Amino acid sequence: MIALRCWGRREVQDDAGDLHGLAQPTVSRICNRVARALARHGMEYINMPTSLEEQAVIMRDFKAIRNFPGVIGAIDGTHVKIKKTGGDLAQYYINRKGFYSLNVQVVCDAQLKIRDIVARWRGSTHDCRIFNESSIKERFEKKEFRGRLLGDSGYQLTHYLFTPLLRTNNEKEERYNVAHIATRNTVIAR
Repeated sequence: MIALRCWGRREVQDDAGDLHGLAQPTVSRICNRVARALARHGMEYINMPTSLEEQAVIMRDFKAIRNFPGVIGAIDGTHVKIKKTGGDLAQYYINRKGFYSLNVQVVCDAQLKIRDIVARWRGSTHDCRIFNESSIKERFEKKEFRGRLLGDSGYQLTHYLFTPLLRTNNEKEERYNVAHIATRNTVIAR
């Protein structure tokens, strides 16, 4: 729980340690052990749906939210706070909100199951770049999945990654945006 508190609530290790009566080095060791366990066993549990049947179930779950068809994942980046790094590259870890972080890309399904994760980019890296250099994009390019992802306007619109329209010109486009945002935010905002 300590590792999840540090990562999920973006608490620094000192604060999480104080809450649990542990010194920061102990919290650091706990976070490292949890991270190694996730790296070692994560792919057993974190994976995109490969069978057509599993993809169909996920698409039904997403469609049930706001009648948006063909969605197999919602994608976003989240900033995991880290301590200030030293050296010449430190400024690259400062994100647009002004704190040191890693920008972690997550794809999840309608049941909030994490389906893909990329956790190796500095905080200043834009979500779109992370996606463009990810294996999940490559897999969509190869047409491994029938469905599409829903992302925010920071991503580039493609045939497999739908984003909201920046300007709507008619009622149909407005309905698209409402369905897109409601479907994606139901998952991402939870």
